[in-house]
Amino acid sequence: MQYVKDYLGIINLNTPKQLGIDAKLTILTTKATELEALYKKALASEKHRSY
Repeated sequence: MQYVKDYLGIINLNTPKQLGIDAKLTILTTKATELEALYKKALASEKHRSY
């Protein structure tokens, strides 16, 4: 997850609009956010099981 966040940060620093990747960047950002939410949900679920 951290790799994707770092990657998105680097891309955002390099003006995605000029690179012509706005739409793709938006999709990737959305998917990364969804994946992070699922990951956090899975971690929370594991913590409840261990008790």
